[in-house]
Amino acid sequence: MSFAQACRTADRAQRRKAKDRRIERLPGVRIATLYAAEFLLQVGDVQRWRQWFDAHSATERAGILRYLEKRKGRQGT
Repeated sequence: MSFAQACRTADRAQRRKAKDRRIERLPGVRIATLYAAEFLLQVGDVQRWRQWFDAHSATERAGILRYLEKRKGRQGT
């Protein structure tokens, strides 16, 4: 089996799995957006963070902040 065939087989199997909507949109924001927020904070570029953060809607910004506060609490910092 080629690599491409293995990838297609794995993709088909993944599509059959039921999606957990709680993961896709945790605090009303897509999980990829939340991961991007974490990454930008880890990088430590404040200007880049502000520019990225300001590009989101007020609802998304509130969800991002809620998520980050919860993560902060879990990490014990």
